[in-house]
Amino acid sequence: MRRHLNRTLVRLGVLAVADLLTVEWLRILLTVTRDQGWFGRGLAEVTRLAIPAGSDSRPLQAALLLGLAICGGYVGGARKRHLPSVAAGAALGVLFVTWSPLFTAPSLRVVAGVCVVAGLAVALFVTMRAWLDQLVERVRPRRALAMRAVLVAPHKDLAAGRRDAAFADPTEFRFVGDVDVTMATTRGGPLGPTAEMMRLIDEQRADTVVLYGALESRAAERLARVADAAGCNVVCLPRTFALQGFDTQLVFHHGDPLVRLVRPGERGRQLVIKRSLDVVVALAGLVALAPLFVLIALAVRLSSPGPALFGQERVGQGGRRFRMWKFRTMVDGAEERLRDLRSRNVYGDEPLFKIPNDPRITRLGTFLRVTSLDELPQLWNVLRGEMSLVGPRPPLPEEVARYDAAHYVRLDVRPGLTGPWQVSGRNRIMHFEDVVRLEAEYIASWTMWRDASILVRTVPAVVRMDGAY
Repeated sequence: MRRHLNRTLVRLGVLAVADLLTVEWLRILLTVTRDQGWFGRGLAEVTRLAIPAGSDSRPLQAALLLGLAICGGYVGGARKRHLPSVAAGAALGVLFVTWSPLFTAPSLRVVAGVCVVAGLAVALFVTMRAWLDQLVERVRPRRALAMRAVLVAPHKDLAAGRRDAAFADPTEFRFVGDVDVTMATTRGGPLGPTAEMMRLIDEQRADTVVLYGALESRAAERLARVADAAGCNVVCLPRTFALQGFDTQLVFHHGDPLVRLVRPGERGRQLVIKRSLDVVVALAGLVALAPLFVLIALAVRLSSPGPALFGQERVGQGGRRFRMWKFRTMVDGAEERLRDLRSRNVYGDEPLFKIPNDPRITRLGTFLRVTSLDELPQLWNVLRGEMSLVGPRPPLPEEVARYDAAHYVRLDVRPGLTGPWQVSGRNRIMHFEDVVRLEAEYIASWTMWRDASILVRTVPAVVRMDGAY
């Protein structure tokens, strides 16, 4: 118990001192910019007009620390360095001291000033937490502070418990022993698991007990009480449901915790932002790239007989079919020759189809494919809401007809212009199950930050022609 208390006090002390220094740097930066004009009179005047009163006051320190505490910036585990939690806490702290001008004299200037101060605070806190992690790792590796844990579970769940993502970080948990509840009960009677757990706590100086898997309620209660009496932290996971495409949320109903399974599609506010971004980027792209569209269309028409655009039926979110548009890269009537070429499919008998040196592709089509310029007309599909900027690639109906049950996770969200498969090597990934795994992981952990990361990584992947042919 002393070890847990010391670890908590050290963590809180180091974080609080670092955060106080960060706030002081923010206050000094605002003061020298606005009042002392270190960066020029023009910026000083703009800062004086834009930054609301109270933004460089001493109460800002207490407000920011309170905001971080409310948003989980000082709790144990990885959340103290969790970017959204730290950013939300910093922004909330700034609002505590700037809310008055926002309500008493609202204006675009005041709103912009609050946003600037909040942005500076977020940037400083995130940078400080990252730098602090590196400093602590050099002074005393976090692995040395990991909780010494005993895993208590039925035999069939022991291996899964050690692999579980909740306990996978060796800097947070270090398992020093296992208690096989099944074997201990068989050999030693009802007290078998308890005696084995206490032996490990004593011999290994364990400070944490992890209850995992399908434990019988009475046995789990007895183990928890004994572990708590021994001064150990007791942690457990609710029984998990390994359903691809679902996430879990902890909700309380009449005081009892429930695990709610949610799909990414239920995150309404993020979906509104995602759809708004899709519309804005697609519309801007269609307008800005219109001259390029015309040039490519003329080149396609001149390079081979047939239309400039090629429309193909694809399967989108929820199994709904739509017509996806591309610049034509193959000879006219190429789909009629598909059956003769199936034996050359690099994916074998798997649902995906791709062959190297496809004889149906024109010389211009090869260039359009390796540069991904043939995909640009799909901005129209994005604008119509049939696709998104980021998501799994839309499959053909005949591919979907060959899916197993686990493969339908690809249809849980809107298909995308680019996605995790495209930025991970595209055609170098030779097995369909690997593609599904990549896309299922993307869907399960989907955030706007993840989409932004994939969009940024798409540009160098296209420039390098990574995995394209």
